[in-house]
Amino acid sequence: MTNALGGHWGYLFLGFLADLTLVGYGVSSRVGAALYNLVHSTLLPLALVGAGFTFDLGGLTLAGLIMLTHIGFDRMAGYGLKYPDAFKHTHLDA
Repeated sequence: MTNALGGHWGYLFLGFLADLTLVGYGVSSRVGAALYNLVHSTLLPLALVGAGFTFDLGGLTLAGLIMLTHIGFDRMAGYGLKYPDAFKHTHLDA
């Protein structure tokens, strides 16, 4: 699929760049949660995929799909969107 969108399988490793937002927890739980949630919400990648299909931009579509894949793996592993009080307090704790 990555070749069809103008990419290379190695681009899948770029999906892990989203985890760099965890550095925000070094500042505070509130900043860390805000950065993590910004990158791990499905709204941005869905918008990228939609724009990529609309304007025939394979790279944009690929970026959105990689982000969605990363988010899906995080949810599967039990990492949900964060509350600002603690890293382990997520929307999946309900």
